[in-house]
Amino acid sequence: MLVAGGSAGQSGFTSAELYDPASGSWSLTGAMNVTRQNDDVCCPGVALLLDGDVLIAGGSGPQGVLSSAEVYRVATGSWAATGDLVLGRDAGFSLTSLLDGRVLVVGGRDDWGPLAYAELYDAATEAWTRTNDLHLARMSPATSLLADGRVLVAGGEMLQPPFSVSATAETFSPT
Repeated sequence: MLVAGGSAGQSGFTSAELYDPASGSWSLTGAMNVTRQNDDVCCPGVALLLDGDVLIAGGSGPQGVLSSAEVYRVATGSWAATGDLVLGRDAGFSLTSLLDGRVLVVGGRDDWGPLAYAELYDAATEAWTRTNDLHLARMSPATSLLADGRVLVAGGEMLQPPFSVSATAETFSPT
């Protein structure tokens, strides 16, 4: 298990650790390139890539909402910067690894509230591209990869009426 970032008051961390369940022990691994806070309000999104590496994107740092992303390279125990999100997100968003190796980011918030914007990350090009938006701006929706490759996006907090919870769902098709 990989644990990265964290918070201590107003500052975040770049440190990362690995947990070995066989030995029950933790060990330090390479430090992230960007300070990312993990607390009850803001946290980055994380996705396991097809090759076993780990993508981390967005979140919050000392400079505010982040659009940066980086990949933890398991083979080397190091972090490599990758393309930035088109739109920064600091909380309540989901990264979902798709069957074709791309990663979908949906939901979340920026400085103005919940987002409807969706993006796709392509590990081969290390780039994010905007894709079809959600029908509703959602913060903290539940997402699940379906057997046919679509992603179910359900629930979440909405801006209108002020901070209501949605009981709706929609699907994203990567084709």
